Amino acid sequence: MFERLIDAREQDLDGEAPADMPALLRYAEGSSAALTWLALESLDGETGRRPAAVEAGRRLGAAWALTGLLRAVPYHASRRQLHLPADLLSRHGVRSEDVLELRRPAGLPAVVREVAVEAASQLRAAREVAKGLPRQLLPALLPGTLAGLYLKRLERAGFDPYAAAVQDAPPGRIWRLTLSNLLGRF
Repeated sequence: MFERLIDAREQDLDGEAPADMPALLRYAEGSSAALTWLALESLDGETGRRPAAVEAGRRLGAAWALTGLLRAVPYHASRRQLHLPADLLSRHGVRSEDVLELRRPAGLPAVVREVAVEAASQLRAAREVAKGLPRQLLPALLPGTLAGLYLKRLERAGFDPYAAAVQDAPPGRIWRLTLSNLLGRF
């Protein structure tokens, strides 16, 4: 598990954008999903290794990572890193250099939208798979509550990762987590 995490994070050092959505998903699974799996296993070793828990962790980790990467576009660009798929950038007429120079190319929201749609799909799948899991595993899956909140804010901002509403921490997020935990869902 730790090897997957280290391998995924090594990609951060080369600074190249992932080639396509499957490459971005591999990165998301290697970085964030690995941590979710470890959390699930820590909460209940035997139950946390069940196929449904592993799948929920994979999907939730991917959704959380993709959401975080979208919110971090300005931050990563300021450090000359880009985590948006190169094929999507090309399809929407966005040059990597424009993003890295903190310009706001016209096609950027379309790229962000496609990644956000994938993140939302992963989140829905995680929620579906997790329905039968024991409640004691819920804390490892609660980032899904925040991922859903951030994805809605991103959509309302027209998929502009530079929008203040996307960058600002939403008020009441701790209460949303508390409520989700009380209701037994994420």
